[in-house]
Amino acid sequence: MGQLSEEGIAKKIAEQISVIAFKAPRLLRMEKEFTLLREAALRAYRQEYSNREHFLNK
Repeated sequence: MGQLSEEGIAKKIAEQISVIAFKAPRLLRMEKEFTLLREAALRAYRQEYSNREHFLNK
């Protein structure tokens, strides 16, 4: 089994955050209801991967 690099991990997490915090709320037309989750996810991601925010698809 291969191991992911730190950059690979940041990309995978960014993909998941992008789907859960941005894409799903838009598809469900529930952006307002997801605001708290989106802000928390962004804050946590920025804290851990501050120089890799460009991986997020907002």
